Parts: sequence; C-alpha cells; structure tokens
Amino acid sequence: MKNFKPYQQGKLDNLCGIYAIVNAIRWGNLKSPRVRFSFDECEALVQEMISCLEGQDRLYSTLKEGLMIPDMSFLLKATTKWLLENKDIAQVTDKPFHSASDLPMSSLTDKVNSHLSTPKSSAILVTTGDLDHWTVPIKVNLTRLNFADSYGIPSIKTKDCSCSAFSVQSSKKYKIIPSGLFLLSFSGTN
Repeated sequence: MKNFKPYQQGKLDNLCGIYAIVNAIRWGNLKSPRVRFSFDECEALVQEMISCLEGQDRLYSTLKEGLMIPDMSFLLKATTKWLLENKDIAQVTDKPFHSASDLPMSSLTDKVNSHLSTPKSSAILVTTGDLDHWTVPIKVNLTRLNFADSYGIPSIKTKDCSCSAFSVQSSKKYKIIPSGLFLLSFSGTN
C-alpha cells in the first residue's frame, strides 16, 4: 500500500471532513483491482457533498467551523447514494460507539483494527485537543494510529490520546470522540 497517496487539503477543497470521506472511500476500495477513483470522480464526489450541505443550509457553518458529527453522518448517507449510482458500489456505514461518551483507548483500537482487517473496509475518526480534525486510520495497534491523512499527519501515539466526548482537563494531546468513529464497508464493482 506504499503507492497510496491521500489527497491533500487544497487539491479538491479545504475541509478535512470531506477529504476524510474521499480518502476513506478510496482506501476501502484500494484492494479491489477493478475499482479506481480518478481525480475527476473524486472532484465530482466533493461537489456532490458540497451541494448536499448547501441544500441543507449547512455549507456556511461547515466552511466556518468544519464538519460536526451529524454533518459527517449526513454526508456519508449522501456518498452511499452517489457510490451506488456512479460506481455500482454499496457502502455500509456503522457507528459502533454512537452513544458512548467515554471508553478505554484499547476498545477503540480493537474495534478499528478488527474492522480494518476485513476486505474493502475503512474508517473515519475525529480528534479534538491540539488538533480538531477528521482523518482516516489505516493501521491501528495499542501503541500507534497510522493515517491516510489530508493534513499530512502520518500517525499519533495512543499514549498521547484519550477517548472521551467530554471536555475534561487532560494531559493528552489528542482526544478521540467515540461517537465520531465511522466504520465503512464496501461491496460491488462498476
């Protein structure tokens, strides 16, 4: 997978959440020899997401504040439809910790690692703290999270992370919000 180059912010748009969606879709379909996403297709997908946000009067707030978790859920529903119509790919999205506010990092890393070990899968998560950012974990273990990241962040150490939705004082640099974890699975080809 050394040849995989995630699109960087500024190439398609300037929103890490939108880039995370594009990169998660590309990563999840990378091992399928018959499925590739051209730059033009990725740009069309970005335009579709922007139109969806604009149609819901969410574009300005998203441009100003970034994607919130409900916005990510909304856009992943839109990409499910777009992928089926344009690439004959079915996307299933799961939020395993949708109501969790606090959990051990090992629960999150175990869940992501297990999911990523299945074919045609990817994940998206959101961090807060030193960096408020959506990203795509591609390899996870108890010590490190590795990313295909639009901001160029290759990895973070799990010892620098907490897994909580609360704004509690913490010595951790990064806080991963449990309800902001999305697991994507793909099937079908064009």
